[in-house]
Amino acid sequence: MMKNDYPLFREKEDSCSFAFLTGGPFWHLCTPENHPVVFASTTDYKAGVSILGLCAKLFPEVTVITFELMSNHAHVIASGRRSKVLAFWEAFIKFLCRYFNGENRGIHLDRLTPVLYPIDSLDYLRNSICYVNRNGSVIDRSCTPFSYPWGANAFYYNPLAVSYYLATRKPMVQYMRQRLTHSRVFDNVVGVYVVNGAVCPVCFCDIKTGEFMFRTASHYFSVVSRNLEVHRDLATLIGEQNWYTDDDLFAMVRSIVRERFGNKNVNLLSNEEKIQLAKTLHFDYSATNRQISRLLRMDISVVDALFPASPAR
Repeated sequence: MMKNDYPLFREKEDSCSFAFLTGGPFWHLCTPENHPVVFASTTDYKAGVSILGLCAKLFPEVTVITFELMSNHAHVIASGRRSKVLAFWEAFIKFLCRYFNGENRGIHLDRLTPVLYPIDSLDYLRNSICYVNRNGSVIDRSCTPFSYPWGANAFYYNPLAVSYYLATRKPMVQYMRQRLTHSRVFDNVVGVYVVNGAVCPVCFCDIKTGEFMFRTASHYFSVVSRNLEVHRDLATLIGEQNWYTDDDLFAMVRSIVRERFGNKNVNLLSNEEKIQLAKTLHFDYSATNRQISRLLRMDISVVDALFPASPAR
């Protein structure tokens, strides 16, 4: 940062701090990732996002800042009283159960119990927003943190996506509300808009508040795409098994190799050095055996012998 840039940096950082201090309380709501599959198809995901949006509108005391639904768990960053945030989630589970029962699916969601982690600092909130916004892309390798479709992530600092929403949105009709939830509770809820067959996150997520927590779009991009150590620490804090993509781990491998072994090429590492690196990837970054084998060009049988219980990916 150039010396002349500091006043502008300080001004933007102060604005972020003010937004944090005058908002909240902020929470990271997450559910166990060892739950059986809940969303098994695009139709399920659309129903899940739509019901979440309806429930957010039903609880105006709760501000959803971002969220992502994965096949068997979910993350939500929200603000509001703790009791109201939990009531919002309880309503979501209730009406999601009604949807699946109406589809004769008989899915039990009693173990989709949320845990609320209080967010007590601006940096923690920034990291939590970015952790959630990249979570789906870590699991679905066909997506990025900016394209995963089942969350608010794609709309952060993306005016084109918001413009598409404004140009194509349609009000959610009562028939669709009742068919999804098997209830008339949402008949009079206003401001619910559908894009591509699902309620769009723009109409129920306060994305602007989330963006106010970052100095600039490039600041957000840096945290969401590069701050891998922080994402790992946050995953450990909430007890989540964090799976890094190969690209994430490749960047970490280059950094570790540079720090420990100079500028040596990974392919030129000795067997002992590769074993040391494999242990770091396994224990510190939850890399799977196949990922370790691919990244370090080690025979899979050698990696399996080192870590017999590691799952394949």
